[in-house]
Amino acid sequence: MISFIVPAYNEEEYIGATIVSINSSMKGFEVPYEIIVVNDNSEDKTKEIALKFDVNVIDANCRQLGKVRNVGASHAKGSVLVFVDADTGVTGPVIKEVLSKIDTHKAGCAYGVYYDLDQSPFHKRMMGVYTWFCSKVWKVCSGYFMWCNAENFKDGFDEEYYLFEDVWFSRKFHKRDFYFGKERVLTSGRKAWTHNFLLRIVPFLFKYSIKGNKLLKNRSSLGMWYDGVR
Repeated sequence: MISFIVPAYNEEEYIGATIVSINSSMKGFEVPYEIIVVNDNSEDKTKEIALKFDVNVIDANCRQLGKVRNVGASHAKGSVLVFVDADTGVTGPVIKEVLSKIDTHKAGCAYGVYYDLDQSPFHKRMMGVYTWFCSKVWKVCSGYFMWCNAENFKDGFDEEYYLFEDVWFSRKFHKRDFYFGKERVLTSGRKAWTHNFLLRIVPFLFKYSIKGNKLLKNRSSLGMWYDGVR
């Protein structure tokens, strides 16, 4: 069985489409699966919308991405855990790729294509550069879509970190055990609009280069990810 774990905080605009995409992507594969939505104390209709689907909704109050994912994993029944962001669309080719690698790799990820940035070629291009940097230069996992054999999940995501928990998760594994996927999920580039991401990420990375991992352990320093704006 595959357990899809979807952390969600104020995701009423996206959660329904994400669930639908998971169901659609699993058609044609004779593999049982479950969907677990971890409602992280949402203040909107995220929980109401999720409950309209045949999914398991777990309530949490974490406000920390790694911890929310761990909560979902603790309720999972599957031998494969798949972590999907609540604004991300899963596709059949991505599932096919995962199924082809679960016997040869312990974990892996898929990077994203930003489906909602067509109105701004500049933002789309720059977010594409960001993905290229993560996948080809930094060579780290993307949090949009991650998977792991349950037996290799062990202590899960490091709950000390409020950001880049996906990076440290991928680095827990030897290079030959972690698969960086070729197929792509469809994800939202909303932060480019709502948070001026491209203008704020450079100063943030500069600050990170000075303060190091200490910066990642302080939620108040990570407004782009934790201020609740969607």
